This record gives sequence, C-alpha cells and structure tokens, in this order.
Amino acid sequence: MALTFPTTGFTGTEVEAFETAYKELAQEIMNRYDNANVIKDDLLTPYRNSDLMKIFLQEGLIYTSFIIKQRAGNSGPGTDFILGSSPFSPTASNEDLDLFMENLGCIFTHEEMSNAWNYNKDRDPALDPYDALDPIIDDLLDALLNGGKGKTRNLNWDKLTEKLLEGDSGDISLREKAIIDLWKRLRGGPFGGAIQKALEKYLGNDKTALTQGDFNAHELNKMKDHLQDHLNSGNGRWVDNHPVQCPNCYPYANLMQWAAAGRPSNACHLQCRGASNYDVTSSYADGSYGADFSAGDTIREMTLYDTDLHKLFGTATVVVDGAGNIKSIHDDFDFAYGNEIDRNADGSLPGQTYNDANIKHGSMFNSTGTNVEEVMNNVNGGHRKTIANAKGDGRGKPVPISITFP
Repeated sequence: MALTFPTTGFTGTEVEAFETAYKELAQEIMNRYDNANVIKDDLLTPYRNSDLMKIFLQEGLIYTSFIIKQRAGNSGPGTDFILGSSPFSPTASNEDLDLFMENLGCIFTHEEMSNAWNYNKDRDPALDPYDALDPIIDDLLDALLNGGKGKTRNLNWDKLTEKLLEGDSGDISLREKAIIDLWKRLRGGPFGGAIQKALEKYLGNDKTALTQGDFNAHELNKMKDHLQDHLNSGNGRWVDNHPVQCPNCYPYANLMQWAAAGRPSNACHLQCRGASNYDVTSSYADGSYGADFSAGDTIREMTLYDTDLHKLFGTATVVVDGAGNIKSIHDDFDFAYGNEIDRNADGSLPGQTYNDANIKHGSMFNSTGTNVEEVMNNVNGGHRKTIANAKGDGRGKPVPISITFP
C-alpha cells in the first residue's frame, strides 16, 4: 500500500534529511505490514488495522518533523511554537481534571467500568440486547485489569466463552450471537462485520452463498483494495501441506496432531512463506466461474492468512483480469474444527452451491465427528470454540463465498 505524505512546509538541511529518511522507513514498515511479515494479533488493538496504520505513518511525518525543526533551531516555519502558550495547555485544577476524566468514563477500575457499562447499556440497549453478557461482565473486566494491558488476545476467552455456551443447543442462540458480536468489536478488525455475517449464516445452518449483495459499496471497495494490495505484495504465509509452497514438510497428519503436540513453532503450519498467489488457470476447465472469467483473465490461488481478511478467507481463488486487477473472489467458509465441504465429491468449485451430502467432518474431528470436547480443548478463541461446540448440536453448514467486485 503506497503512502501519501502531507507537505510539512518545514525547510532546513536537518529537517529535510529527516523527512526523506522518515518516508523511506514508513513505506518499508507499511510494505512489511501488508506483506504478512507482521503477526497482527501481537499488536495493540489500534495497530491491527491497516487503514489506521497508513494514517498513523502518514500523519506522523508532521509531528516528528516539527520536533526536528524545533531542535535544529534555524529560521523558517515551525520555529515560532512556545510550549507555555499552547492552546491545549490545561488550565483546570487537578481535581477538576480528575472529575472531567471520570465523567468521560476513563477510570480504569472495576467499579467505575462496571458502572459505565450499566449506564451506557441502559441508554443504548443495542450494546447487549439479550443481556447475554451480564453473567460474564465481571470476569471480562477482571481480565482487562489483570494482565490485559490493552491486548485483547490476553483475555481469558476460553473461560468467557464456556460461560456463554452453558446449556446451548438447537439453532444459533442469543448467547452465540453475543459471543460473535463481542468478538467482532474487540478482535474482528476492519472486516469484523463481514465475518460476523458469515459466522451467523454458518451457525444458523444457512448455506446460501455470501455474495456482493451482502455488502454495501464502501465495504466492497475496502475489501477489494485489501485483496489487491495483498495480490500485488508478492509475499504470504501458507497453511498445511501446500503442494506448491511447502510440499512434504508438514510433520503432523492433521491439525489435531499439531495442536496436541503443543503447536510447536518449528512445524510447517503457517510457517511456510512465499508468493502471495499462484497462477492455477490451467487447472480449471473453460467456463469456470462463468461470467467472471473472460479471455485474458487468470485464476489464482491466494493465501489470506495473517492479513486483515484471514478470518473470512483462508486459501481463496481469485479471478484476475489481464491488467492484474481482481475481478472476483471465491472460497468456502468452513472449518477444520467444525464442518467442511468435500468439493472432490462432485467436482464443484469453492464458492459454488453444494449438496448437504458433501458436508464432511473437519480434519480435527474423528471419523464419527463425536470428539467435540477434545477439539474444543485444542482450539483457542471464543469464535472457534463456538463453532466446535455447535457441531456437537449437529449444526454448522459451510457457507460458499462468491463475491464479484464492481
């Protein structure tokens, strides 16, 4: 993703040299971020969103260049700032400032956060329309206070999820919707809404395809931009024993064995790196993906792992025109820790409709699909446990994804 920097207006040997170096460094950071060289779950929440990272890096030039200009001490714009006369300098007493912060709800104590939650929920019932979070709100706040440190990955999701899933059965439940909604807000990233739609379809046994009609123009453009940036990046992470990227290097027969071994980091799982996509046009018969495919187009297999879209797509199929622009994306929203589609059964393609007879147990399950508790113990995250738990109720129909971009 190319950065577009603002003009600072600062002049002088020192600041001009700094701005040149800053732009080079910022662009390299953005390139590495886009090319899946960063494990985004390790970052604090604001920095997991590539759109925000772009803004931070671009606008940061103004603030950092201003500091350099001040320190250089030469003439010109940027040297007439006097700290003591800043319009943002607080004039209130410490007691008044404390009261102001408290009124903003910025008190990081269990009692104050609990009061703020209840107050806001009373004013806006949509925050928790089914009161599903009431049983766990104290645990959630304790998790935030005791080691969360701004990283939602440090929360005890397993404990919270298990409480919400107690007694669940039947169709998609209010508690499951609460888990998905909470996950979307805290971990979903810029495409949390799209992932939420797919999860609710899957858990509700709704196997109708997720298409461009499920998104507005802004959502489609944002998704296409991210996919295009990743396609152009040329660098990605691959999962499992990918036949091109990492043949014969996966030391475990399936994900369950890898999980049972403690998820060793030296395993091939999500460790194989290479091109972000491969041209697989020759593997598809003429007419594959119908109107989306025209003369001069190519069909590419692309990994979306470790990108903002990796919870919606895994290894997806994209149609690319002769100019290198993505026209459409196709995948199946299915899970190793839930149900998967056996596309080999009828020769259908990812993103296309399928027969229920072709639904198979995910690779983490045994041949009868009954080891639900074992699978739940070997996956992390509320949404994964929710999917595995639903399989025990006989639920979870994979959702084809077939999105054509305008």
